[in-house]
Amino acid sequence: MNALIPALAACVLFAPSLPAAPPQHPARTRVRVRDALTRDALALPPTQAFSAQATGPVPPGHNPLNRPAIAALARHNQAVPGGGTLNPVAFANPTTTGEVGRIAFYSQVSGAARNQGIFTATSPSDLAPIVLGCGGGGGSGNPGTGCGDPSPVGGTFSGFFGGTVFAPASNPAGDLLFVADVDGGSSPRGLFFYRAATGTILKVAAVGDASPAGGTLGAIGPGSMNAQGDVAFLATGASPNDHQILLWQGGVLSLVARDGDPAPGGGVYQYVGSESFGFTDGTSIPIGPLPDLNNLGQIAFRGIVSGGPVERGIVVWESGVSQWYVVAGDTTPVGGTYFDLQAAMINDSGEIAFFADFKPTPTTFSAGWFVGSPGNWRNGLCFFDPVGAGQCFGLAFSRNPMEPLSNNGDLVLWTDVQMPGGAMVEHLVVRRSNGQLEIAAKRGDPSPLGGTVGTMDAWPAMNQAGSVTLNAATPGAAGGALSAHMLRL
Repeated sequence: MNALIPALAACVLFAPSLPAAPPQHPARTRVRVRDALTRDALALPPTQAFSAQATGPVPPGHNPLNRPAIAALARHNQAVPGGGTLNPVAFANPTTTGEVGRIAFYSQVSGAARNQGIFTATSPSDLAPIVLGCGGGGGSGNPGTGCGDPSPVGGTFSGFFGGTVFAPASNPAGDLLFVADVDGGSSPRGLFFYRAATGTILKVAAVGDASPAGGTLGAIGPGSMNAQGDVAFLATGASPNDHQILLWQGGVLSLVARDGDPAPGGGVYQYVGSESFGFTDGTSIPIGPLPDLNNLGQIAFRGIVSGGPVERGIVVWESGVSQWYVVAGDTTPVGGTYFDLQAAMINDSGEIAFFADFKPTPTTFSAGWFVGSPGNWRNGLCFFDPVGAGQCFGLAFSRNPMEPLSNNGDLVLWTDVQMPGGAMVEHLVVRRSNGQLEIAAKRGDPSPLGGTVGTMDAWPAMNQAGSVTLNAATPGAAGGALSAHMLRL
């Protein structure tokens, strides 16, 4: 892995661990947690016979989305305006696509002092560096030579952060949200907002700022935003265990929820964030599960509770009022009950999508994605569900801010599919709100750059026009393009 993606040696999970796994099925199912980290799934095959015809065969050359071919918008070895070449490591760095036809992403830059930054692209000829830095990367402790762009907290941007959890959020206005280190400023790190309409960068929050919960912010995490430019993000107070979900609206910070606050129905939040990364410079960043917010002002987040009737679940907050949408122990739309739930994405219809572990029976485990709202839930994709001519054997945690759920209820997902004969093939699939499952792309498809689509990033996004991101290695591509950020238009 490229040196500018920090060595995340101290990933801390505060949530209680899962129980010991039951005996593993010989053909292993797996869950992508983040970047290259996987865990063995707890899934056992269903007792009923599997039927690969449930979604129907996919004819050769068929375009299931009935859309134009995939377009490559940014690729490895592409010239960067101002010098150097792009090194996106696309299979490990997701893109977001809030604006129709445009992607936003983090990338390293080879052959230039300004060697990293946040970019957008609508085509290979429209690659735009939004902000550039230098040095050894976020959390490295190496700020470089001060050659980065000016920061709104003084000094210059130095290190940016790569990998799944630090993908820059984007919205239909072209605004961006990103975490970065700062050299010589009033704070060493912050969460920053790029306003596309004015081309300016604003501070959302920085380490050392006053918290609306009282005291100061000890660490700033990534976040999500809506079309109005409101931001929901994760931070910690003076203690690393003091997780806070904060809302930035009109330049003002307010508190949504905090560890120790009362939870809906009783008890207190034990954790409103449960994951942190530690870095070589001795700092840490709370990274998830991240909250999400829609254009109606609703914020969805995962809460773990102590002392109440609910142990964990997904909360939706609106104008200071919180309610449980779905909790551990509820019945899933495929039978059984939820056991653990991850981050939730919320659309403008008030529906959420999330990954969850569940118990098909009291003594067995499986996992899947689910979509809907209270009283109206549906299956996104679960282990052993049919996908084309194969069946689902790999899934990924739900992670913001990639926004895979559209306002009409369509959901794009990564899955590793076991084909007849046992071969595993990565797919991107779209689960329509009517239940239809369509294949958007798969490993081995022709790449628009030549060669084929290789190893995929597992966190696709979908904008409101239905365009789907595909971030993958591109073995055999022309011009030394080792990987590319692509969009199915």
